[in-house]
Amino acid sequence: MTHEMQKPVALVTGASKGIGAAIAAELAAAGYLVAGIGRDRAALDRQAAAIGGAGFHPFVAELTCAAQLRAMVEAVRRELGEPAVLVNNAGYGGPYSLVHETADEHWSEVLAINATAPFLLTRAVLPAMARAGFGRIVNISSVFGTIGGVGSGAYIAAKHALVGLTKAVAAEYAACGITCNAVCPGICETDMTAPLKDDARLTARVPAGRFGRPEEVARMVTWLCSAQSSYLNGAVLPIDGGVTADLALIQTPRAAF
Repeated sequence: MTHEMQKPVALVTGASKGIGAAIAAELAAAGYLVAGIGRDRAALDRQAAAIGGAGFHPFVAELTCAAQLRAMVEAVRRELGEPAVLVNNAGYGGPYSLVHETADEHWSEVLAINATAPFLLTRAVLPAMARAGFGRIVNISSVFGTIGGVGSGAYIAAKHALVGLTKAVAAEYAACGITCNAVCPGICETDMTAPLKDDARLTARVPAGRFGRPEEVARMVTWLCSAQSSYLNGAVLPIDGGVTADLALIQTPRAAF
């Protein structure tokens, strides 16, 4: 194994765009070998070119397929080494639907991507992390992992499940030097949310007056992956511009100076 390969390995799902791409770039800049997971090889290759150097390594896997996930983890081990960091970032909300309108396949796919895949990947990396006496697992949930809403029942259920998994792992493996925390972003400026950027109604509901930026989430995640975060475990951390702090039924004026 070369000197480059001695760097700690970070496995990041959904690493080709949006928040995942920002997380991958931040971790690579912090000295990690990033195993960037996605379903689109061309998009992963573009991300590798954008990061530059040898910090980003593309791996293709379909998160809804357990066999592909197992094969991908084994490939990461062979090519880079055992992951010291796992960031379960990939997410999928599916089409807008009320609970009674939600199709079986919609429910299954949303749960598979947002909850089952993180469970399978977490289970896969825990033994080696425990043997090493160090591990960092960060689950990218959502503000909808802590509150409810209309039209996204499957997504809300899945993100709540991810928060529950976070707390279970934190409790069970803290003595092994492993931490597991959940980050809960609000709306961030990504390609997916670009059509919403000029929606004044949405922006007005954010006390900060703007959407979040992927790099703001990425900086938090990078710190959670570091040794400096060793006593923060099982936390559920909103990064939402104050949205979940301002859920008053009656809207009152905010301070202006």
